[in-house]
Amino acid sequence: VELGGIEPHLDRIDDRTHTIWRTVMTGFLVTTFSSWGWCWPP
Repeated sequence: VELGGIEPHLDRIDDRTHTIWRTVMTGFLVTTFSSWGWCWPP
């Protein structure tokens, strides 16, 4: 992961944070689409 000013030893932490963030965002999107998606035409 290339981030300006980030220390190389933080790569592992960044990868773990990215995985958690992606999981949280996926759950959020699924919840949002489950709540609002049904109101949309097929």
